[in-house]
Amino acid sequence: MYDNSTGIERIKKEFNHIKNDAILSLIEGDISTINNDYKHLRVCFKGPKGTPYDFGRYYFDIVLKDDYPSSKPLVTFMTKIFHPNIELSSGKVCLYYINHYSQYNTLSELILIIYNLLANPNFDDLLNPLAKKEDYEKTASEYNDKYANKLENWTTYNFIPIIIIVIDIKGKKTQITIQLNEKICSAKEKFYKIIGDNRFSQWLFYGGILYDSRTFENYDIEHLDVIEAHPASRGG
Repeated sequence: MYDNSTGIERIKKEFNHIKNDAILSLIEGDISTINNDYKHLRVCFKGPKGTPYDFGRYYFDIVLKDDYPSSKPLVTFMTKIFHPNIELSSGKVCLYYINHYSQYNTLSELILIIYNLLANPNFDDLLNPLAKKEDYEKTASEYNDKYANKLENWTTYNFIPIIIIVIDIKGKKTQITIQLNEKICSAKEKFYKIIGDNRFSQWLFYGGILYDSRTFENYDIEHLDVIEAHPASRGG
C-alpha cells in the first residue's frame, strides 16, 4: 500500500487499512490508539506457534512523529520479553527495517516484521547480550510463562482501561485512567501531575500494595476495573 502522503492523515489511512486487513487475523491480534492519539498506537498479537513465545500475548507500542514516514517509528514492547533483538530493560526494538524506514514502508509491514522477529531472531546483532543462541529458548520460555501468559481469555481485556481512584489526605477522590500493561510508575506520574507530587502514596490492589517496578499485567486482573491510591499516612 504505497502512499506518498505524510503526517497524521497517512497514519490514519494506514491504521484503517490494518483494521480492515487480514494481518490481524493472521497474527491473532489487534491494534488501538492510546488516548485517541494516532501517533501512539498499541499492537498486540499471540506469540508465533512453535517458538518460546507460543501461547503468550504480547503488546508493543508504536510511537510516530508529525512528519511520519520521514522519521522512523519508535517500537517498544510493553510486555516484558526475553529476545536477542529486544532490549531487556526497556523493551526497545532496533532493526534495519526501522532504521531505514521510508515513505515506501508501512505500519502493516512493520507489524508483520515484528511478529516474524519472534520466530526468527538474529543472533548476529544482539540487543540483549544475555540471549545467546545456545540457551536463550529456556529463559525466553520462562519469561513467556511469567509475563505474557496471564490472561486465559485475552480477548476480553483488549485495551480495556483501568480506573484509578486517588484518595488524598482529606478524603477527596480524583480519577485517572491507565491502559492494560502500563507500568505502575508511569500511571503514578499521571497521578502526580493531577494532584501533586505525593511520593508517600500507597497504591492498593485487593489489599496488597503495588510497587513501581511492576506492570499491571503481572496481577490477576480478571475482575479488576478499579485500583485505589491512598496516602501512606492513612494506613491504606
